[in-house]
Amino acid sequence: MSKNDEATFLSDIQNDAIGSIHQFLATVSSERSQCMKEADRESIFAVIRETVGFLQLDSMVFERYREWVLQVAQKALEACDGEDGASSSNKKMLYCYAIGGLYGGQGKHQEAIRYKQLALDASKRIHGDDHPDTLKAMNNLANSFQKQGLYSKAEELYRSCLEKKISTIGSNHRETLRTTNNLANATRRLGRSEEAEKLYRTCLEKKLLTLGQDHPETLRTMNNLAISLQDQGLHRDAEETFRACLDKKNKVLGTDHPETLRTANALADSLRHQGQLAEAHELYLSCLEKLTAIMGEDSPETLRTTHSLAVLLRDRGLCNEAERLLRTCLGNRKAVLGDDHPETLQSMYHLACLLFHHGNEDARIEEASKLLRLCLERQIAVLGEDHPSTKETRLKMTMRQRSADRVDGID
Repeated sequence: MSKNDEATFLSDIQNDAIGSIHQFLATVSSERSQCMKEADRESIFAVIRETVGFLQLDSMVFERYREWVLQVAQKALEACDGEDGASSSNKKMLYCYAIGGLYGGQGKHQEAIRYKQLALDASKRIHGDDHPDTLKAMNNLANSFQKQGLYSKAEELYRSCLEKKISTIGSNHRETLRTTNNLANATRRLGRSEEAEKLYRTCLEKKLLTLGQDHPETLRTMNNLAISLQDQGLHRDAEETFRACLDKKNKVLGTDHPETLRTANALADSLRHQGQLAEAHELYLSCLEKLTAIMGEDSPETLRTTHSLAVLLRDRGLCNEAERLLRTCLGNRKAVLGDDHPETLQSMYHLACLLFHHGNEDARIEEASKLLRLCLERQIAVLGEDHPSTKETRLKMTMRQRSADRVDGID
């Protein structure tokens, strides 16, 4: 990129750090590219279609753009080190905010937390604790805590942020509703799905009034409400909501948008829970193909679908293929999310269960036992004793121990 591009981008960051980044990266569309000659364009496009495809090519260009944007922002931040004054402090804050958002987009949440914390601290010094920019920075830091699996930290920060937003900008403000939705997410992930459902319903009702039924943020809360219903075992209600949400997202965002694919994957989960395995299988495969092309095979979203597909294959009796996918997913989640992330532990738990139920060799049973013990130990540390996932793992261990005792003739 040229020096003029850098200067324009840095100027935009100071007006709207995250919005300018999203607008810049959203311009990537190889299929809209032009050539001097139409014949050349058609020849190039034919090669793209036969090789990587437009989605994969856009993903590659998108990532390169993001790397360039990150380098520019970091260079600008370093250049501020020798400057003093309010203007310099404000630029540092905005650059930290932008860098944190970029790292978060790459799934590097620990790095994102570092820069978002710096941005929040700077905003408090410059604007005060209750300023809208400070509250926006607080919400975004909590988002990174949540994506890193630090749900309790996220909940605490969201609650503080929501209280301040309600008192300063009101309960119906768009920014307040964003934090309400995010707080519900953290509450749900901490295992309190009924509490989360109430928050989602309140949030959805207000978004319908203020944003409309087809707004992407309204649809995001609609999707999350369906997940909370599914977590409570209300699978038919969840399926109905997922289908309505997916239909709207297909029309508003397009069939290949990551938000659309997130709902398609969640619908597949709902179908799998109800035993509709064939339709769920088809949905998972479609989602996985698109997510791999758009976001890469190691992105958290892609790994989420990979995990779900593996569990479905197990349910369909394709245990060898399920085991292969679960091992791959576990390894990738460790590398991308970390050993203690709840989603890493989810794959660890399901792999252990698969080895227990479809392995007769002593080595496989021993591996399963070690995985389950390690999973429980980490779930207690990360999620707490009372989290549903922790309780499920503990119950599985107890059942396995009783089974082993019966084999050994122990009463």
